[in-house]
Amino acid sequence: MMKLNFTAVLFLLLLVSPLYAQRTMKGQPFLQAAAHWGGAPGVSVSGGQYLERSLWEAGVKAQGFRAPLSTGDDLECLDITAGGTWQWRLVSTRSRALCLYAGGGLFAGYECYDPRKVLPPTIELRMPSKGVFLYGLSAAVTVEVFFCRSVALVLGADIPVNFSSRASRIRWNTTAGIRIDL
Repeated sequence: MMKLNFTAVLFLLLLVSPLYAQRTMKGQPFLQAAAHWGGAPGVSVSGGQYLERSLWEAGVKAQGFRAPLSTGDDLECLDITAGGTWQWRLVSTRSRALCLYAGGGLFAGYECYDPRKVLPPTIELRMPSKGVFLYGLSAAVTVEVFFCRSVALVLGADIPVNFSSRASRIRWNTTAGIRIDL
């Protein structure tokens, strides 16, 4: 009988089996910079870490939006927040070059009303101050597409629910950014 060499068998199996290198792995950190749009532009910077089948992310965000007034004018608002999210990986390719995540998070910050002072002085805002402390939660969906080993294009959408906002409680945002795996 012929004695099989373990190394030869392993080599033959590797030749006939496709190999896939995973782009993300448990414990791997990342940094992200993104642009947002929800009626007005915004930007964010964040960092996070991949887990077994999910990821967490924490960062800061500056997001503008407009709220209609009864006079027909728009009130410009600027939200400056810090927050964190957790998202579950719903679907991915075997190499994780393409992943779909969904989840939610919490945020807190400050909402500034008419930051550029463009409203005419004849319009009186019936708000107690020029801004308020802002806090809330959000639901998010993110698609991650790696175009090289450790750099991905990130596209997403989220719906923040603001519990203390005087201008608008529920909004929507779209996101496009770059994520770099470290």
